[in-house]
Amino acid sequence: MAFRCYIDCSARIGVRLDLPHGGFGLVIGPNVTIGDDAIILHNVTIGHAKPGPVIIGDRFCAGTGAKILGPLRIGNDVTVGAGAVVTFDVPDGCTVVGQKARIIPPKEQLVQHASVR
Repeated sequence: MAFRCYIDCSARIGVRLDLPHGGFGLVIGPNVTIGDDAIILHNVTIGHAKPGPVIIGDRFCAGTGAKILGPLRIGNDVTVGAGAVVTFDVPDGCTVVGQKARIIPPKEQLVQHASVR
């Protein structure tokens, strides 16, 4: 535990994983797949609360203290805000925030939705 992180040997992680804080407090459990170009800050937990895989797409970013507890699937270009607790699937291009996490759609969808009114 020299780096104060735990990455299970069965986890599959793509290329160019960035751990800006050296992986401090990071936990990546078994049955986790993370795509390419992920950025994961400190004290993040990615694992499962129930049996099943946690699958995360490319260009994923997890803020400080985020918890991703599956089984679940997170799409490409997703940002999980600091302290968010995610227990459900997240589509491509979204931001997820809050202790009881909620999805904020991409800007294009917000603009399109506002113009309908």
